[in-house]
Amino acid sequence: MLDIGMTAVTIPHPREDAKTVVKAAFEDCSDIDTYFDDGIRITGKTGASLGLITSSYGEKVIIEVPENQASETETMVSVTGEKEVSANIGADPEKYISRVIKSINDIKGKDIDVIIEVLDENNVSENSKEVRNEADQAGGKGILILVMVLIMFFVFLMPLIII
Repeated sequence: MLDIGMTAVTIPHPREDAKTVVKAAFEDCSDIDTYFDDGIRITGKTGASLGLITSSYGEKVIIEVPENQASETETMVSVTGEKEVSANIGADPEKYISRVIKSINDIKGKDIDVIIEVLDENNVSENSKEVRNEADQAGGKGILILVMVLIMFFVFLMPLIII
């Protein structure tokens, strides 16, 4: 996959609270369909989108939260992005990276109890975008397969039907 450049973000909370900030940012970002926490990385996916001019088979925003931190009171995270399908010319991971970083920056200065309270008020515990298994994440590969089947149909079978 094509990796987009890394951006470092400092979150003024201990590591576990910083992970809550990252998850709250994913919950807040309407473009992110699902996210998965593997313990070190929290990966958000956009899923497929069909636009008038361009379509995308999905993007990933990957936030790495290393266990070893220089400080007990703040956490340094790295944010990168990838196209879900490398040949996808309509994908724009940079757009989603900046939206998630903006969301993190909007949230990170708040007290962790306030962040959790807002998540509870928004009923995130029942309607969370977080998935328990990485295989359950949104993705665009299914849409890509469907598009390829339709192309094959129109290119190879349609001429036979017309004759």
